[in-house]
Amino acid sequence: MKNFEAPSRRSFLKTLAVAGVAAGAGALTGCGSAAKATTAQSDITWDLETEVLVCGYGAAGASCAIEAADNGAKVLIIEKAALPGGSMARCGGAIMGAPTRVQSELGITDTAEGLYNWVKTCVNEKYELCPDDIIKTFSLEAGPNVDWLEAMCTEYCGRDLFEVAKAVENSGAAGAKQSGGGNGVTSGCLNATGCEYEKFGLTLEEAIPRSHWAKSGAANSGPELFEPMYENINSKVGEGTVTVQFKTALSRFIQDDSGAVIGVIAKTEAGDINIKATKGVMLGTGGFPASDEMKMRFCQEALAYKTYMCYDCEGDGILAAMGIGADLYNMPNYYPIPVAQVYSFDPKYNKVFNSWLNMDDEGFMEVPAMNMAEFHGGVRINTDAQVLDIDGNPIPHLYASGCDTGTNIFGVPSNYPGCGTYVSFSLAFGRIAGRKMANEVVA
Repeated sequence: MKNFEAPSRRSFLKTLAVAGVAAGAGALTGCGSAAKATTAQSDITWDLETEVLVCGYGAAGASCAIEAADNGAKVLIIEKAALPGGSMARCGGAIMGAPTRVQSELGITDTAEGLYNWVKTCVNEKYELCPDDIIKTFSLEAGPNVDWLEAMCTEYCGRDLFEVAKAVENSGAAGAKQSGGGNGVTSGCLNATGCEYEKFGLTLEEAIPRSHWAKSGAANSGPELFEPMYENINSKVGEGTVTVQFKTALSRFIQDDSGAVIGVIAKTEAGDINIKATKGVMLGTGGFPASDEMKMRFCQEALAYKTYMCYDCEGDGILAAMGIGADLYNMPNYYPIPVAQVYSFDPKYNKVFNSWLNMDDEGFMEVPAMNMAEFHGGVRINTDAQVLDIDGNPIPHLYASGCDTGTNIFGVPSNYPGCGTYVSFSLAFGRIAGRKMANEVVA
């Protein structure tokens, strides 16, 4: 009688991944409808093909798409919602970074090393929630990305992103406390807010201003911050280097015999489709703040909270990555905001960016008490933005950034490094992923 040999963990997961493609989108997780039955790669009928496939049209996805296209790749963005923007388009409107042109103009001396030391202090105060190399990579990317976005706004929107001149006219750059709290410059251009500085031994007056706020006629300027990337992508759509398809949601990944991701199964109103990606797939679907099922599975404490961010962020990307053996990290942490708030945006963006919550014609959005922003958990990535499996190895051709990642710089809620951290992290590893995929050599 032949002895039975138990499969290794890796071979077991690979078997499940193959079964997932064969059985369709509903395999493994029990989510979604059945996709086309496939038993081998040669049997797959591809409905669409691209070089770089970006799943999600928010901060992470948009920055990745722009970078990939600028490096010569053909890009397809698929977005579950009917409009772009994700959570970035309804955020407060800040992006963190150092050193930047704005800081220099306002007389603030700062360095990437200083940003690294600050983020490391916050995120890893009690727990090693983020690998040191991720923090270092973020810190080197963050400052240039603020300047990148500012230059993009000038080129594609014909306006200034930050209100530097008005800030100079007010209270100057260093050591000037805002009337409403914060540090640095008033008038919504640059300050140090969003972190409990005192717990780390700093007063707000001592904290270095690194939160850059987009100029807006309303209190919240998330749309203005996202618009430069939106207009850049619109230009690339016109040139034919980027294609965007809305109401198309990631369901499953498709792998070849070596385990490399070669495409996805996506849900559309007309049914499931197979999309081939010859250079790689980017995961930027925004985490799971709108999914009670995911909260029950990973963070039951958050069940009492309702997100004021994107209702379409239901964990699609994380579930798909789990189906092919991706490792998860930091899943129990989230960003609660246990007070009632009123957000105000320029109403001209109401029909441009993703579906707003209870937004009136004047741009006001009421949010009840017990609301939350994003979850801090998701897949593990390395400094190349590659998604890692449970053994710490990169899953070939699969990348992630933003709120789909768990090895990030967000930390526990009270250790958040400051306003603009989510956006800054999303752009940092989104752009890294775009560069990596664009330069991938296709056999």
